[in-house]
Amino acid sequence: MGLLTNGQLRSGPFAVCCFFAISGFLITHSWIRSKSSADFLMKRFLRIYPGFIAVTLLGVFLLAPFVSEHFGFGPRKLLMLPWWLLSLRQVPMPSIFPNNPLPGALNGSLWSIPYEFKCYLAVMLIGSLGFFGQRVRVALLLICVVVGCAVYPSIPNISSLENGPIEKVFGSVLAWCQVFPYFIAGMAFYLFRDRIPSSTLLLVIAFFSFVVASAFPPAGLVVFPFAITYALFWFAFHPKIPFKSWSRYGDFSYGTYLYAFPIQQLITMKMPGISPIMLFLISTPPSIIAGVFSWHVVEKHFLRLKNRLQKQSRTESQLPALEKA
Repeated sequence: MGLLTNGQLRSGPFAVCCFFAISGFLITHSWIRSKSSADFLMKRFLRIYPGFIAVTLLGVFLLAPFVSEHFGFGPRKLLMLPWWLLSLRQVPMPSIFPNNPLPGALNGSLWSIPYEFKCYLAVMLIGSLGFFGQRVRVALLLICVVVGCAVYPSIPNISSLENGPIEKVFGSVLAWCQVFPYFIAGMAFYLFRDRIPSSTLLLVIAFFSFVVASAFPPAGLVVFPFAITYALFWFAFHPKIPFKSWSRYGDFSYGTYLYAFPIQQLITMKMPGISPIMLFLISTPPSIIAGVFSWHVVEKHFLRLKNRLQKQSRTESQLPALEKA
């Protein structure tokens, strides 16, 4: 994909961008259904944190001691661990996988998790400002975000912005430019879901736009969020494509994402020089199994807690009416 798009989008970031588009769609739905900001944040906390904490602790205390030159997890790191977990940061483990192509990386996939949670906070802010009641504002916001993110990489002396205080608090602006347009696009698609037609002609136009923008970089920075998001939801909601029963046995996607990277690191350590395609074929089954484990052992129990809290909240909101009756 990197070759086809002249370096504008590689297959890994493409998958992450699709995830953020889906997330923007679903999280906007969650905000609109929530009774309050606290209710919204609790639901989002219970969805993100348990799986993240579990994979981090398993990686640090179960995996890292066996793949490190020297484990070196002393009292200072132990004291910092709660902060790293709360802030959704990766635990620094520089001595692990010393001979791998990516030495010192315990779980590189976790880079996107804090950006995802900050997108939740952005939804809460945008919703609190009343933007969701006026869809034109969201459309204008989408255009401004896409154009701004397309222009930002061309700013002179960008490295000084990337390594400043903004990066420490909010994360890399370049990373935001990669994922946030897709999240906002997913948000807009949810709000305009009754206005956006499911059209094969529009799908062809989206595909043609993608091809043309790929040939003329950096046009893809503006075109891709619209074209990819439309194609994504065209397939997701197509009546003849059976996605509706995809997760009837559980939602294994988050867990698969969380555990795939350390599994790939282990395979690479045991099979030096393995090709990317062979690595993909070997690592996919255990990654899916790890996703099943994450869902059934960790995630679904906290989601049940979320459902109980929602029922309790609905019951409490009905009490004044019952007392008046």
